[in-house]
Amino acid sequence: MSLTRQRTGKELETIRSKPVTTFKRLTEKGFQVVGPRYSPDHRWIAYSQDSLEDTSSALYLRDVKSGKVDHVFDKTLGATVSFTPDSKYVFSSRLHRINTYYLYSDLDVYDIAGDSHYFITDRLRTRDPSVSPDGKWIAFTLTRNATTSLALAPLKKAGDRFELGKIEIPFAGTKFDRVATPQFSPDGEKIAFSFHKNGDLGEEIRVYNVKTRSNAVVVSNQHFNRFPAWNPQGKLFYVSDLTGVDNLYGAANGEMLSNFETGLQFPSFDGPDPHKYLATVFSTGGYDLAEVDLPQSAYSPNELRMPDVPAPPLPEKSDAETKQNKTYPIHDYSIWPSILPRSWAPILLADGTGVYAGGEISGFDQVDRQRYLFVGAYDTFTQTTDAVLHYENRMLGPTVEGTASYYTSAVGANGNTLVDYQRTEKFTLDTYYSFVYTYSSLTPLLEYNVQRDFLHVPGANPTNNDIVAEDSWVPHIDASLSYTNEENSRIAIAPETGFAVVGGSRIYINNGVDTWKDLLTAEDNIEFGESHIVLVPSFKGSVANRFSTYGPSDVLVQGRFSGQVINSLPANNFDQIAIRGYPLQAFYTKAAEVYDLDLRFPILRIYDGPGTDPAYLNYLYGFTFGEATYFPDGDIQPSLLTSTGGGVRLTTQLLNEVPLTFSVEYHKGFMQQAGGVGELFFQVLAAAISI
Repeated sequence: MSLTRQRTGKELETIRSKPVTTFKRLTEKGFQVVGPRYSPDHRWIAYSQDSLEDTSSALYLRDVKSGKVDHVFDKTLGATVSFTPDSKYVFSSRLHRINTYYLYSDLDVYDIAGDSHYFITDRLRTRDPSVSPDGKWIAFTLTRNATTSLALAPLKKAGDRFELGKIEIPFAGTKFDRVATPQFSPDGEKIAFSFHKNGDLGEEIRVYNVKTRSNAVVVSNQHFNRFPAWNPQGKLFYVSDLTGVDNLYGAANGEMLSNFETGLQFPSFDGPDPHKYLATVFSTGGYDLAEVDLPQSAYSPNELRMPDVPAPPLPEKSDAETKQNKTYPIHDYSIWPSILPRSWAPILLADGTGVYAGGEISGFDQVDRQRYLFVGAYDTFTQTTDAVLHYENRMLGPTVEGTASYYTSAVGANGNTLVDYQRTEKFTLDTYYSFVYTYSSLTPLLEYNVQRDFLHVPGANPTNNDIVAEDSWVPHIDASLSYTNEENSRIAIAPETGFAVVGGSRIYINNGVDTWKDLLTAEDNIEFGESHIVLVPSFKGSVANRFSTYGPSDVLVQGRFSGQVINSLPANNFDQIAIRGYPLQAFYTKAAEVYDLDLRFPILRIYDGPGTDPAYLNYLYGFTFGEATYFPDGDIQPSLLTSTGGGVRLTTQLLNEVPLTFSVEYHKGFMQQAGGVGELFFQVLAAAISI
């Protein structure tokens, strides 16, 4: 580390020996700002930004006079943008989701006055448009057969919508070559672009002449020369790492026109001040949009060149090995050995009743079409072991899952004294398919279950494991539909925008007596400004068409008990609705409604670990909640249960693959006659499944 500091210190001395380029930041969030452009009337600056603070990357419009910034629409990828000559439309590129697993890059056009946008290509793998000064043509890149080429097409307008004419490829390299960020010249006669030839070092700047249909190499020096840009007078600029830092150069004579300590990208010279240009400037926080000053005189690259950093030695190879063109045999697909376990995680919960401890292992095959998970844990309170084996396969398109489980599904207690507990043996087969949109998904699910339950009373029947009642196997069928458009940012502690809704029905087929049960859960996420503090109102409710002697077909409202850790606390599904502040309590009823209001807030963002040890601390956050549970049929007294509480949670990443959350929480139930108490407990949560 000291050698690195010494080296970078000398590099900074070299840079600072000449005047450092001055600039004014127009954004402060950093991380990634790309492709800024002024509109021809100089009213707008358009750019794409991806921020640690925002829930998604997006296209933005900045009002030059007022400085007001509008979030135009969410977009993923795509670098440069381009205005039409009348400044009314913005062309960009972004990922276009075709179905769940297929994404294409396509061109998009935004109508500023109408505040609407639409794709003008479909599944073409196009990027980075540049509209000609007369608005009649559009240049962009197009990827086909593993080669990214320069593309050119007439730009037509039919009614109020644009469309492309026949696409031609004026320049294409060979396989794996890549054209990037084409830009029309002010007279519309030339298109500048960067070009990387597969296997060659660096990147070239080339210019295609539209009239003569010829292309010329302008800059080629085995360095990375990128982001070509024209000024209004037709002078071509580009960015190069010639000195070891990305700086601005003039293409005519290679003059160096900036001296950055860090670097810049995407210069743009179409602004109102000829002595300034737009660019994205690098800092420790990422790239920000900036207005940069042109120098009065050029710099000397030789005086500012960074010394070469010695590369680590390569292993010695014989000439025969170096020249050998290896070929590898083709085998039929096999899950072995990639299906072997890939990760593990512990499970731990400690409270006044004892300890619940265990772990999970999981794995998936090399193409991620088959997954499995095994969870096992021992509960010292009931002196029982829970086990779940889960397998899923998506080779047929829809995901098909199978689960076998044996676990404690309900506990009855008097204080910390165990009264009884219910064990469930269950087998599940389900299938679902997610219709995934850009930032939302709709998922129908169909599930078949068969289960039987055993009621245990400690000391009642020691010869038969204290079983006092045993149900026969009862099948039930679930049908549900879930929708979510929740989003969060990279440093969010929880989803910060959007909502999630799940609704469905279950039918129990029990000796000719069918019982229906409906379920609805919903939650919304409301962020307070850019604070990452989130208010989460939620609802969960369930109703059965009859109150049955078969307990599982009733609505079960369950207070916390240790075995729920397997269900990823709190579990809200057809089997139960979880409530807080009433531990070791189980309420069987015909209908129940639960209203929650949670406040989640960041405390400390750590993002650090002890040296090179494989343990990484992410962030510490807190939460508080208020909750009310209502039994509308009056068969549970009191009919209203209230509670409140809060806690702190620390998220971690252990052994590079194991995300664990350590939590200390206090819950207080106010209705003592229904088992409400104040309890402090500690838990370690790992990613698990609901059963």
